[in-house]
Amino acid sequence: MNLKTKAFDFSQNFVVALDGPAASGKGTIGLMLAEKFFLKYFQSSIVYRQLAFDCINQKVDITDINKVISLSEEIRILDKFDLADENIGSIASQIAVIAEVRENLNKHLIRLINATHRILMEGRDIGTIVAPNADFKIFMTASPEVRAKRRYKQLQAAGKECILDEILQQIILRDKRDKERAVAPLLPASDALVIDTSNLSPISVVEEITKFIQKE
Repeated sequence: MNLKTKAFDFSQNFVVALDGPAASGKGTIGLMLAEKFFLKYFQSSIVYRQLAFDCINQKVDITDINKVISLSEEIRILDKFDLADENIGSIASQIAVIAEVRENLNKHLIRLINATHRILMEGRDIGTIVAPNADFKIFMTASPEVRAKRRYKQLQAAGKECILDEILQQIILRDKRDKERAVAPLLPASDALVIDTSNLSPISVVEEITKFIQKE
């Protein structure tokens, strides 16, 4: 069955893997695609942020690898907490380099994919590690400067104090950490549609993706 049929026939199972670095537009585009193609939308980063929150809440030193791994074995997503905090994101990125943590959290993500009729899962290694057999893989990117400005505006809109240059440095550091980690480094799957969103509006990105699907 071709990609076009899978995408537009809502009775069919359909798995979309959407990867890319922080603030590349994955969240906005992912939600738009999920609505357009009747997909459940899920951010894989939530499980890492939840684990980071648990480490903070339980006063776990993240250099205590065994304790962090133990916490990752029974992750529970608690909606009542704000997991979008930049500090939580930074800690999540640091513990994400632990192989056993990724293995434990990936099991949770894989179960979710297998239990869902139509799903778009967003992350950094969905198309390469979590769902290598996804029906459609997308990798989104943008320059660090553009992504920093996006994150800056998001935080300002949420009423949070922030400094643009600090956000840029955090993004550059996180990119380096994600790309250089030994386990599941951030990179596009060989069969992914790669889109640079630096100079594209969200609507334009969705239109480009839709045109690609219609040609398949």
